[in-house]
Amino acid sequence: KLGRPAGKKAQDELDQAESMLEWLQGYGVPIPGAKKIGQNIRRTENIARGLMVSAFATAARNFESTIVRMPLEGMTNLLSEAIIRGVRAAERTKAGDIAGARKAVFDTVNAFNPLSRKSAIGDSFAYWKGIKDPLKADELTNLILEQPENVKLLSRYRDQIIEAQKATGKGEGGISDFVFNPIEDFVDTLNVFNRGQEFISRNAFFLTDLSRNLKREWGVNLEQIVNQGNVRELLNDSPRLRPKDAKTFAELATDAVESALDKTYASPPKFGPFKSMLKVLNSIPGSTIVVAFPRFMFKAIEYIYSGVPGTAAPAALRIALGKGNTVKDAEAISRNIIGYAALYAAYEYRTSPDAPAEYNKISNIDGTTTNIDPQFPLAPAFYLAEAKKQYDKGGADYLTQWLFMNRGRNFLNGVKSLTGTNFRNNQTLGDVLSDVSNMFAEDNDALKSEE
Repeated sequence: KLGRPAGKKAQDELDQAESMLEWLQGYGVPIPGAKKIGQNIRRTENIARGLMVSAFATAARNFESTIVRMPLEGMTNLLSEAIIRGVRAAERTKAGDIAGARKAVFDTVNAFNPLSRKSAIGDSFAYWKGIKDPLKADELTNLILEQPENVKLLSRYRDQIIEAQKATGKGEGGISDFVFNPIEDFVDTLNVFNRGQEFISRNAFFLTDLSRNLKREWGVNLEQIVNQGNVRELLNDSPRLRPKDAKTFAELATDAVESALDKTYASPPKFGPFKSMLKVLNSIPGSTIVVAFPRFMFKAIEYIYSGVPGTAAPAALRIALGKGNTVKDAEAISRNIIGYAALYAAYEYRTSPDAPAEYNKISNIDGTTTNIDPQFPLAPAFYLAEAKKQYDKGGADYLTQWLFMNRGRNFLNGVKSLTGTNFRNNQTLGDVLSDVSNMFAEDNDALKSEE
């Protein structure tokens, strides 16, 4: 029987975290009704967050960011599959299974062969099927996750907002529910576009990753099994489908759900300090004033960091030593390679003669330009590429001047790009960032005329 997955455990810890008011009360500070006051403040903050993303333009912008990320995820999947096959070939060689090793080597090579039955190209880029036909994708997702065996997994996949609302006292009755329930329902209605695009994206990620997991671990095709009406056999780990000692379907489905949540920035951060910071921010009443969407900010930073050269060295070492989780380590290595390739491509574009003067714009074929600030992770890639370009011009001094010229405009834009967060000047953290940039900006307007 499976316990709570790591992502679910981390989310529960965040939802059930003691608020700062409760913490102070525990140390003898008299605050009558501290728990209820903290819950009401958090409900107010959640309503404010919901209003921030309720516009159709926000939903469209978020969906565009998903479209930008999907090709990168497809290439990551393809490379990851090849690494896993290569590792298994090495394991068979070490075990003395020469015939099995030879077959695994051919499978590794054929992962990149579009004409081979063992090709991993189609499955790796299958996200587009869910985008092209979202109703079919939603139907298939529901068919799998709405089975009685998967009720907890379905709740993890779909009911995060409901769980968060329960953690803030929704449904307990009293004056709080009387005041907040109709407002929360109204905000939920306004969020129909944003929630819709989120689940279109999430379903596409879930089905693609589940299909890949089944083909890799069981050697079966998800769509074929569903079309043949063998879903029950799939859920019951039928020996006809599941090889001996292979992962159970529940484990494969859990991995796919956690992956889909991760790729839609809906899971807690993995980095320990970020987890702690998020827990602290969630416990402080009024933390929305500082950072409106801390979870997305931390997840965005993690994603950008995963593409920085060298950050996958620990995962590569674990694979070399035959330790750790091969699938997750292969994904970390692949994401690092693809991320570095994307950064290099952005750098090549920024240093090309046809690139616009402004680093946050790309040229269109009709001669116009498009601002890519709203498209994450395109914006941070172009920002880092421009920073490297400025460094190449004159070293660290030139880069510093570029960052802090014009009252630190480029420094502030970099923080926004790399965190995926717009720190407004009337927010506390926005004021702090402005003050920091101004400290360095007093005498650094040397490049203003050149720009």
